[in-house]
Amino acid sequence: MSEGPCKRARRFALIGRARAESFLIGEHPVSVKGLGLEYADLREYRSGDDYRRIDWRASARIGLGLEKLFVREYREERKVRLAYLLDLTASMGFKRKLEALAFTVAFHARISEALGDEVAVLTLSDKVRVRGFSRPAAAVVEVLKAACGGGARGSLDLGDALGGITSIARGIPLAVYTDYANSAGSYPRIAKAILASGGNVKFYMFITPGERRLARWRWRLPLAEPELGSLLIQSIEGFSAEVRKHVALVRSLTPRHSIVEVPAASVEPPLTPLLVSYLALRSGA
Repeated sequence: MSEGPCKRARRFALIGRARAESFLIGEHPVSVKGLGLEYADLREYRSGDDYRRIDWRASARIGLGLEKLFVREYREERKVRLAYLLDLTASMGFKRKLEALAFTVAFHARISEALGDEVAVLTLSDKVRVRGFSRPAAAVVEVLKAACGGGARGSLDLGDALGGITSIARGIPLAVYTDYANSAGSYPRIAKAILASGGNVKFYMFITPGERRLARWRWRLPLAEPELGSLLIQSIEGFSAEVRKHVALVRSLTPRHSIVEVPAASVEPPLTPLLVSYLALRSGA
């Protein structure tokens, strides 16, 4: 018997948390420096320094041919306050996006939980809901409530959450979990507002294979617009071209470093980009 959307989302949330644990206890084969520590500065190598902290690239660049080595200095990672904006509108119920969302939010929440962070949660569906700062796991609960309560719904645009965002995420890191199914101007408006307040932002864009490449089939078939409930007849090739055009426009308008694409497929999203980008978000990079 196949799993329903609720069971699949719960399963992916558990897997996401488990993958975060593998980084926290050092069992994951990908070694990422800085977990639990915050990069502070470079300084010249001194006798007795741990050779593993030598930054070979910086040594080659800064040393300018001289026999100098530089090491990275770290300080204890500080606890921070972050905000999550969870797009739970109907487009996020397409294919495996909701499962990938559950995985990613659970992964990030577990990292923040280990570092002692507090997270405020904004949800976007049929209305904008704002919840104050609490344990990071509260964000996972919101995703599972959507998955187990009938799925993603509503047709609000990402820009409709701007008021809620500026009321609670001013001057702090903001992680936006969404897709490309919003007006192209919404993403740069949010980025501009957060950056102007002294905060930082990452857009975790859940993307399906059809949004990545142009379809070559010329069939015509009815297509339902999930957020508006409308039906239209269009060729797959023509629809795919429009989607790709919109995605390209969003990428051109939004700060490139702020977009992290998350494949929404039957397999897990790649872990290292999710971790590295999230640690960079927390540190203000």
